[in-house]
Parts: sequence; C-alpha cells; structure tokens
Amino acid sequence: MRMGTILRSLIIAELQLPISGGKVLDIGCYDGYLLSTINAEKKVGIDISPVPRHSGIEYIQGDFLDYDFGEERFDRILAMDVLEHIERDDLFLEKLVNLLSEEGIAIMSVPSKNIRIFPGFLQNWVDKKWGHHYRRGYTQSEIEELFGNIGNNLDIEFQPWSYPIFRHLYFPLSIMWRVLPSVTAGLLKSIVRLDAKYKHGDSGKIYFVVYRRNNKSDSAKLLKGAITVVNNHQIPQDQPQREYS
Repeated sequence: MRMGTILRSLIIAELQLPISGGKVLDIGCYDGYLLSTINAEKKVGIDISPVPRHSGIEYIQGDFLDYDFGEERFDRILAMDVLEHIERDDLFLEKLVNLLSEEGIAIMSVPSKNIRIFPGFLQNWVDKKWGHHYRRGYTQSEIEELFGNIGNNLDIEFQPWSYPIFRHLYFPLSIMWRVLPSVTAGLLKSIVRLDAKYKHGDSGKIYFVVYRRNNKSDSAKLLKGAITVVNNHQIPQDQPQREYS
C-alpha cells in the first residue's frame, strides 16, 4: 500500500466524486485499492506492473495506449495522477474518451503545474521521485486545450485541491508511513478534512470530471464550487451546474 493511494481515496471521498458505476476501469490501478472501495458490476484495473491484492477485480498487465479493449466501453474511467506520466497525453485522452459509454464519466486528477512541496528547493527532487519525466503537471487551461482538440461535445468540471497542510508535512509524513502506516493513515484523514477548507489554489492538485454533453446527468454537478467548462467557456460558480448522483 502506498501513502499516495490512501491520500487520493480520502480526497475522492471528501469531494464526493462519482467513482462508483456499472463498468469501471482504473488506469494505473497498482494494487486495485481504489476499485476495492467502490460499487460496480464490473471492475477492471490496468497497470504496467499491477499488484493484485483484492478480489472481484480483473487485473490487466499492460500499457493502456497499447492494450486492445475491443468493443468494451466503461461507465466510469478513473485516471488518478496518471496523465502527467504519459508522453503522448493527447493520444491517451483521445483513447480514454473513446472508451467511455454514451453516458460515461471520466474522473481524473493531475498535479498542478505550479505544485510546491515544502521546502520548495526540493521540488525538483520530488519530481524525479514521483516520476515526472515528461512534465511536472498542468494548468487548467492546458487540460481544456487537450480535451478541446478531441472534440467540442465534452463538458469538464474542475476542482482544485491545494492541500497546503499535506504539502508542508509531506516529508515527515513519508517517513512516518514507512514506520507507522496505520497511524499515518489516521493522521491523513484529519489532514484531508483540514485541507478541504483551503482547497482553492494552484499549488497542489487538480481534480476534474469529463462527460459527454448529451449524457443523462443533465441535472447535476461535481460539487458546489466546482468550475464547469462548457465548450471551452467557463460557467461562473454562482450559475447552476450539474450534480452527480
């Protein structure tokens, strides 16, 4: 189990992201922990080096871009902190969108291009440790542009997650995780609840949901305060947005 896996699952729960569904694909699933926490009729995880630890999951060892899914389509596709590791991120997103069912939703996260782990002078070392070989992260406008090149029938909802407390405690938490993982996991729960009060900003992560404009979730939004981009135009936060069930 990785500390980042626990952290992501806690943030997803805090943001109430709609990761459960019919057929769910987790790209970069590692041990399948995130899939093990959701309700779905079918759970598929793909990873270059998967570590199967949970029952009820179809593990695929392979490269997402190279793997042939045939005619299968998914109601939920998860790609948490994956895109920044992909050299051809444009091809990755094009394939991801094509694998969505007609009413499917993609839930993703990436580091912000301006992510800053304390102390700042170690950020380059952190980038290498996290495998950021192609890029550190993205801005919201860069994500919009990537999806805009795929087609104009997609809506995106963004939610920044600046997590200032976690960023400042990253190194001591990493050490604690190696020695006392259960204690650290409990501490992460408290940190996520506190960081939720200060989630806006561009020094952490960006969480976002992508769906086709004609899907059935016409009545809903990601969560209160999310920024919705429709056809490359932002909807102000005080206007009605969609709300996922």
